[in-house]
Amino acid sequence: MASIIKSVRRSLLLKFVLSYFCLSSVVVASIFLVANYRAVKGIENQTFQRLTISNNLKEYQLEQWMESQKDILFLLSEINSIQMGIEMLKNITTNDSEYEATQKILIDELQEISLFLPHVETINILNTGGIVVASTDLNEIGVYKGIGNQTTYFANITSDFKTVPNFYFSKVYNRPSMTFATSIKHDATKERLGYLSIDINLNAVDNLIRKRTGLGDTGETFLVGEINNQVSFIAAVENKNLTANAPKPNFDSRGINSVMAGNSGQGTYVNYAGTPVLGVYQWIDKYNLALITEISEIEALESARRFTRMLVLVGLVSTALLLIAVYLLSIKITRPILLITKAAIDISSGDLDARAPVLGEDELGILAKSFNMMTNELRESYFSLEKKIKNWS
Repeated sequence: MASIIKSVRRSLLLKFVLSYFCLSSVVVASIFLVANYRAVKGIENQTFQRLTISNNLKEYQLEQWMESQKDILFLLSEINSIQMGIEMLKNITTNDSEYEATQKILIDELQEISLFLPHVETINILNTGGIVVASTDLNEIGVYKGIGNQTTYFANITSDFKTVPNFYFSKVYNRPSMTFATSIKHDATKERLGYLSIDINLNAVDNLIRKRTGLGDTGETFLVGEINNQVSFIAAVENKNLTANAPKPNFDSRGINSVMAGNSGQGTYVNYAGTPVLGVYQWIDKYNLALITEISEIEALESARRFTRMLVLVGLVSTALLLIAVYLLSIKITRPILLITKAAIDISSGDLDARAPVLGEDELGILAKSFNMMTNELRESYFSLEKKIKNWS
């Protein structure tokens, strides 16, 4: 290291090359850093926009799906044969043979209807006391169900989702579910005859939410909410993989914590699976749900990394070319000086005929001319002095 520093101190060429190289490297590095930063930020903003569009689309589809379930509920409650059947059961004692026949007709009709509603787990008809009198699940008949905390009750068809849907974990089906219910009323008198409830599995929502259209290979969308006062997936593929011994997802992530506090936003963070992601999270107040769309940071910024690699390659090539150009320029600048220096050394060694070549009309050329004039004057003075000395002797 000391020898290198010593060489630099003694060589004008090395000083020029090193100075120009350091300056050019700083410029190239500055351009690289600014360009890379802008590229990464630009790609991040594009990714967030794409995730936001996907999130908004999924929210709209979720809203349409929820409304369709409510419409199905009221459509079933207004079927004339169901109204007539529960009215007959209300006016007949359970010991009457006609009760059993009417009940069977209702059960058969409900089971036939359920064939066209694959996402509905169970259809129940309850009397005004909350006892199941007809159901697609025969094990439910005679059981008290009531309209409890797990049920989302709609008073009439104009009811909106100001009544937040209640989600619960179904032990029967081993997945999150929800139950919609409404009154069955006499078509003419509007007397309440009983209740109709539907237990809805969330497979349709799962399929809807998990579509990765426009989200690449690692993008995913999922719903998060509270079930039994615990943060849980409402509709996500992870629910299908949960077992008693499986590791539980880590819901303590920046995205989930922020959105479960009622905040919507976006950011870069480590998600529930421990993967660095770019995520957009949105709180849906009327469903009391969080809709989150994420994509892994590696995939999202892959184009930025390709751009960075290209910048590095261009930077290295540019620096190499610049170094060659600086070296050639330095030679052009230092060569006349080195030649003048050599001539000065030769003269000091006694060669009064040494001259510096004039290589141009610039300042270095003028310097060489001036040096040669001084050399001529020195030579003439030397010979004049030598002649005088000879005459004296």
